[in-house]
Parts: sequence; structure tokens; C-alpha cells
Amino acid sequence: MAITRLSSEERQQRIDEALSEINDAVANITTSDEWRNYLDWQAKFHRYSAGNCFWLMSQAEKRNTELDLVAGYRTWQSMGRQVRKGEIGFKVLAPLTYRHEKTELEKENDRTYAGWQKGTDGSADPDKDTEIRIRGMKIEHVFDVSQTDGPPETLPHNPLAVKPITGECPAKVRQALEEEIMARGYTIEVVSADTLNNALGNTQANIHLVRIRDDLSPAASAKTLTHELAHIALEHARSDPQSECEAESTAYIVMKHLGIDTEEYSFGYIAGWTEGNTQVIQRSTKTIQLGSKELIDRLNARITPVTADPLTSPSLHRDRQVSLGTPAPQRLAL
Repeated sequence: MAITRLSSEERQQRIDEALSEINDAVANITTSDEWRNYLDWQAKFHRYSAGNCFWLMSQAEKRNTELDLVAGYRTWQSMGRQVRKGEIGFKVLAPLTYRHEKTELEKENDRTYAGWQKGTDGSADPDKDTEIRIRGMKIEHVFDVSQTDGPPETLPHNPLAVKPITGECPAKVRQALEEEIMARGYTIEVVSADTLNNALGNTQANIHLVRIRDDLSPAASAKTLTHELAHIALEHARSDPQSECEAESTAYIVMKHLGIDTEEYSFGYIAGWTEGNTQVIQRSTKTIQLGSKELIDRLNARITPVTADPLTSPSLHRDRQVSLGTPAPQRLAL
């Protein structure tokens, strides 16, 4: 595989152009009408307690399925969708309520209660003669969106949804990525999706281990290795919006240089982690620029080694005054 050798200025221009693409894409995703429609749609769904969420997850695991969006039978009907005949619902605990007629003393207490705030159900509202009270709990059934049918327009597209990366990857690129990771003292393991809780990969810096899934396309495997390599090279101590933005942006730029387009995955991933806040990207610009240039140079040298063109890229951490490859005692998850 031949990699076009660019001048330092040309390489920097391409990196800057890719960063601009990322910034514009994230801004467009989270300011579009599509995004606002999606948020409005999400707002129609009930937010379940932590206990109910764990119970739903447990039921889904026993059925060997995954849940996306769940709602009651009539809620789905109100949104133009119908639960299919024969579908079995998932159980949740719901409050058993009744309307209580307030006494004059209770009304007076509501008026004098120092921390009073009007509730949407009328509770503690001195202007109302009744209030909603809970007498116990009951079991109700909810259904996942996958158990319903309806017109396409009743399921607005999630702008943050990432599309799987498909396609091939030259063997030399994969080899170069693995060599670069191992040169930094890390071991690579290919494991099942269950082992990674369906993540594409992760890095455990405390034991110098990188793991990626065994069911990814060659191109997706290469992108995931690059993402984890970026975590290592940038010495990320934890997984947070800043570090995930830097790692995925770096991976996108490096992959683009190597001829593999990952924008349909990377842009949504970055927008999701940053919640559309382009300032996160802007704060990371210099880190991404230096990281991308460093990795491009090093991978180029492994793919097309030459003796007349030694690596002259500046130290990735010259400004940070820290050494490259210092292990961080944290686990990073993609």
C-alpha cells in the first residue's frame, strides 16, 4: 500500500480541514430541525426510576434482547404506533394513586409551608382543594419500540445515531496500528462483544491492555484500534467528553489520511459525547492537531519505511512537559 508523502504544510492543512469538518458536522447535527424534533419526541417518554431501569434490563437480558425506548400501550397508540398482537410486555412498578380531599388545616399548612412550590399534579398547592397521594405500588406493562408497528414518520431519526463502519482495511494498515500499540508496551486482545458489554473496544491503562471486538469489519477494527491508540498517545486518565472527543477526532483524521472514511460513525459519536457543544472540540484543537500529526507520521513510517525521511514531528507532549506513554491507573471505555 502506497501512502502519499505530504509536506509538513500540506499535512497540517489536511488536519485543519478535517477538524473544521468535525466542528461543522457536530454543530449541524445538534442545531438542526431534525435534532429538535427528536428531542421533542424523546420528551414524550416517561423517565423511569433507577430500580425500574435495572428491572427492565434484567428482564431484557433473560429474553436475550435489548431495549431502546419503552412506553405503555396507550402511549404508543397516542404516538401513532400499535403494539403488535401477541407481544409480551416488560414489567415496571408504578405508583397507585388517589385524589385526596384536603382539609382546611391542610390547606392552611400549604399556604404557610416555607418551601412550597407548585407541583404539576397539584400537590401542596393551596389553590386546589385536592391533591394526588400514593397509597401503594402496582405492576404495569410497557413495550419496546421494536414491539410496535406504525408509519415511518412516527419514528423520527436520531441524529446522534452512529452507523457501523463497513469495508476493508489494507493489511499493512492493521499491522502498523498493532505494531504502534505494542511499541508503547500494550497487549492487544480480540474478544467477544459480550466481554466488552457491546462497546467496540476499550483500553485498560493500568495493565497495558487494549481489547477490541471480534465481530467488527476490517475497517471498523482499524478505526477502533486507532481510537484506543489515541487514548494511549494522549495519555487520557479517564473516559469523559473531552477525552472521547479527542480520541475519536484523532482517529477520524488518521483514518481519513489512510483512505478510510469513518464520518458516519465518528461525527455522531463525537456529537453524542459532547452533547453538541463545539467548545469541547475547540478546547481540544491543539491536542488533536498534535496527536493526529504524531500518529500519521509514525504510522506512515511503519507502512512505507524509508531511511531518507526520518521522523521529525515535534514531541506530542512538548507543551505539556510530560512523558509519552506514562500509564494511567484508569480504565477507558469506548
